[in-house]
Amino acid sequence: MAVDITGEELRKMQLLQLEILLEVDRICRKHNIKYNLSGGSLLGAVRHQGFIPWDDDIDVRMLREEYERFCEVCKTELDTERYYLQTNKTEEEYRWGFSRILINGTKYVRIGQEHLKCRTGVFIDLFPSDGCPDAWILRKYQWLLSLFMRKALWSPVGSEIIKNPIARVFFAQLNKIPKSKLLKIQDHLIAVGNRKPYQRVVCLGLPRSDVRRWGFSKKVLKQKRKKGVPKGLQREWLEELIEVPFEGHMVFIPKDYHGWLTHVYGNTYMQLPPEEKRKIHHNVSEYTLCEPRIGK
Repeated sequence: MAVDITGEELRKMQLLQLEILLEVDRICRKHNIKYNLSGGSLLGAVRHQGFIPWDDDIDVRMLREEYERFCEVCKTELDTERYYLQTNKTEEEYRWGFSRILINGTKYVRIGQEHLKCRTGVFIDLFPSDGCPDAWILRKYQWLLSLFMRKALWSPVGSEIIKNPIARVFFAQLNKIPKSKLLKIQDHLIAVGNRKPYQRVVCLGLPRSDVRRWGFSKKVLKQKRKKGVPKGLQREWLEELIEVPFEGHMVFIPKDYHGWLTHVYGNTYMQLPPEEKRKIHHNVSEYTLCEPRIGK
């Protein structure tokens, strides 16, 4: 059963996430590693100069080479008394195709994931981005194999929460695949995506930003393309960055943030959604917070 998060507790959670972001920013600046806000965090930075008031997470993107360097320097730079870097290669029970940084001493369990044994806590997501091949056949190959990998990694959840009995059996069978074999598929896909500096990039651990993901109809998507909105996330959006204020601190976003936000949300992204849609995105069954180290 989902628990309610009050406005005061949501703000406290946001401050904890902001604290993690500032630790990421500190490490990246020290080692000249490029990162940028993405998704709702990017929209919040542009539209609100901080969190979208009802947002409950922070999303950070890096190109694969930057992400690998970041994970490496975290071995010596990350304040491990306060934070924990969680990846599918360093924690056996963690199965997502992207990483997280958690705050120690907190708890955050999403609905349907109560039985998972990985560590939990208030976190921010780190999305590594790999190239999307120009050749149609390679793109389809990458998409299909990454889809299989994501479903197989997610199978411990799917086999428990999916209502359709046939689908539950399917995920139960996927769950029998050793995680080590799935990580070999992940490594192969990373190699495929980084043979060349392809113009488009994807996060292998996330669904593609297509019609279904963002709720666009085919008609709207067609109109977006006619207006010159590029198909897919562009590499330059993760390479050419600017600094903007976010909750009173300077962070990095794409220089062409308008291109990214238009691609994801359409050209009305500066308009607030109806009040009924201003809700926390994720349902949580249990959470425990600690005191943020930064002010309100």
